Amino acid sequence: MMRYGVCRGLECAPDLKQLGYDYIEGSLSGLSCLQPAQLEQAEALLRANEMPMEAANCFLPSELRLCGEEADPLAVREYALRTLEMGVRLGLKVAVLGSGGARRRPEGYPPQKAREQLLHSLEVLGEAARQYQVTIAVEPLNREECNQLNTLAETAELLEELNCPHLRLTVDLYHMVVEREPLSVLQQVGRLIAHVHLNRPVKPRAFPARGDGYDYAPFIRSLHEIGYKGRVSIEAGCQDFQRDAGEALKLMQKGFSAKPDA
Repeated sequence: MMRYGVCRGLECAPDLKQLGYDYIEGSLSGLSCLQPAQLEQAEALLRANEMPMEAANCFLPSELRLCGEEADPLAVREYALRTLEMGVRLGLKVAVLGSGGARRRPEGYPPQKAREQLLHSLEVLGEAARQYQVTIAVEPLNREECNQLNTLAETAELLEELNCPHLRLTVDLYHMVVEREPLSVLQQVGRLIAHVHLNRPVKPRAFPARGDGYDYAPFIRSLHEIGYKGRVSIEAGCQDFQRDAGEALKLMQKGFSAKPDA
């Protein structure tokens, strides 16, 4: 069964519960800054509202580099273990690895060497994810936000090489549209998809809504066709949270409940 969430601060748990969402997608780098008492308060808030943090984005801070001269796999491992432990307390199942600053290849740095370091760093993260039985879903970012792993096809190739069951893909509609990646790629990488980000894929990214000028049906139909039944999070800005989040939930529920050939 599909589950729907929003990328939002944990303090929004009561609002999401009232609107009918299933989970909240928080920030792992933000979570890592919490003191023990603050983590307990967050845990109590989510539990009281029956609103688990099943997904989280913003995995790595930009200063924790995955490649380049400053890459430090040991520091990455320690950070991941500590942060994932905190996340699991709040209900974490999927950790989205976008983190363009952390994975950016330094200017002039050899691409092949950066790729090898990235492979090693992801292997380290995959092992940390295995220990906590969560999935790290790598999110391709368009080339304006990062200079490697820009498409689903490129990222899937790297994950296939690693062959780690705890490393999977996040599909983000905005990045697909910016990179002009065809929906047909979802058929090619379908077995690796563990998470989806939905938004109106133009700048500024906004909550999807009926009549907003974008046809979401082909994207939703493509996910139907590969049998995707996981989580879909709204990742976007908004003007009126209650209104926009409510409209987005209706759009998702109607779209994903329709027959694939509708």
